[in-house]
Amino acid sequence: MGFVVNENKSEITVFDPIAFISDLDAKDKKVFSEICSRGTLESILEIYKFLRRRSACGKTVQVCSGFIDHYNKTLSMNVRDRRKVQQELNSFIISRTSFLAADERPYIPGSSIKGALRTAHLNRLAASNRIPTPKGRYASIDLEKELMAYSDISTDPFRMVKVSDFMPVGNVQTKINYAVNIKKGSNGSAKGPPQIFEIIIPGNVFLGAIEVEEPLSRGVIKKPVKLKELLDSSLFFYS
Repeated sequence: MGFVVNENKSEITVFDPIAFISDLDAKDKKVFSEICSRGTLESILEIYKFLRRRSACGKTVQVCSGFIDHYNKTLSMNVRDRRKVQQELNSFIISRTSFLAADERPYIPGSSIKGALRTAHLNRLAASNRIPTPKGRYASIDLEKELMAYSDISTDPFRMVKVSDFMPVGNVQTKINYAVNIKKGSNGSAKGPPQIFEIIIPGNVFLGAIEVEEPLSRGVIKKPVKLKELLDSSLFFYS
């Protein structure tokens, strides 16, 4: 609920709640306080309506056209249909990017990049090493251990892969889009409720470091990874 919508510009402004309340006059503060104090499902819709078409200072983010339609549909719901209201509000959540607290610019966590590198590396190993797929509750973990020849964290080859957070260079443009689930063979029709994400628009630049250290002993890590192999497998897998 920490945003206001500008329908004419197809954008939202994400605001700081304390700053927003401080800018309200005495009359609006009283009305807003009364709505919040109710603590009911219906009062959430009333808060949306209170925020509607109000101005606020904060981070401005572009939204896709479907978001405005979704927003208006949510506000027009019949509050007497509590089940529908609850379902709609539960799905009307915007997942933000990771962002810097100081200026709210997005950054890319190093752990996310390292996970992406690991996925691509495992895909390459699986393609070149035809081994039986393990069964059971921990099948995926057992498969990783088999492909990379390790038994625990201390012998995991990715222990030697160091990835920093990737920090934004200059201003970074983002947008609110929908993520939908389209199964193969469904002729492009989406199934299930969509998710709403803040995404980073392609063309923005982030700076960080990826380093692969050499293990001190070949006996500890049996299949050490190489930086060039990681980059090549990532290029192949994600393209």
